[in-house]
Amino acid sequence: MLVFFVYGLCYLIKFPYLANLYQLALRNTSLTNTNLYYD
Repeated sequence: MLVFFVYGLCYLIKFPYLANLYQLALRNTSLTNTNLYYD
């Protein structure tokens, strides 16, 4: 039971972190793309 609790805790901590990284990566790529278009 403790293992599942720790696993769930790690999942809850890591998932939003990964989602934020993914959104930041998308934002960075979109920014570079717009910069390329404007140049």
